[in-house]
Amino acid sequence: GSPAEDLKISAMGNRAKIEDENPLWDNGVYWYISLGLSGGFSLMGDVLTDPGDKGLFDCIGRLSWHLNGVGGYRAGCTLDLDNSQTWRKIGYYGPAGVFCDDSVCGYGSILKTDGLPMFCAGSVCTSQECCQSARQCNVDVCAMGYLLKPPSKLPPFCATFFCQEEECCIKAPRCKASVCSIGFHLKPEGMLPPLG
Repeated sequence: GSPAEDLKISAMGNRAKIEDENPLWDNGVYWYISLGLSGGFSLMGDVLTDPGDKGLFDCIGRLSWHLNGVGGYRAGCTLDLDNSQTWRKIGYYGPAGVFCDDSVCGYGSILKTDGLPMFCAGSVCTSQECCQSARQCNVDVCAMGYLLKPPSKLPPFCATFFCQEEECCIKAPRCKASVCSIGFHLKPEGMLPPLG
């Protein structure tokens, strides 16, 4: 085939860790290999192999290729790439270098999502070159019909750069007649508050 002019999707991680541990988060990317099905990565960590990753959210951050010899299932949002003559998988590897991973980031910080260096400047990575402050849950994460969890149930920091509804929110309770005092009745459906 002709040389690739650009890479449509790529990720970088510690090859030894990716081969030895499965699945795992490395370098801000969720890597997986489902033997006999597929292997690849996702920026979200919610992989649905059937046999390739059919996850619906954040398609642009997903790569999945079948392990049955017929090619890849997806490159970002482009699907059904089995036996494609247009798309190619390219794997690069090199000598072990010193590069950022989550072990460098202390409490309250996560790997940078932007500006992460390919290799660290010295013989040891520093949190200043690799990490950014982790986000905390807030009400903006919760969709209609959900409320922010009570403070005692909230994580101190979100697990990834984007806080997820599952870690920050609970389903809002619905109004019931049983909460109405004597002499009061449940409001008609159209007059109930949208979140209660």
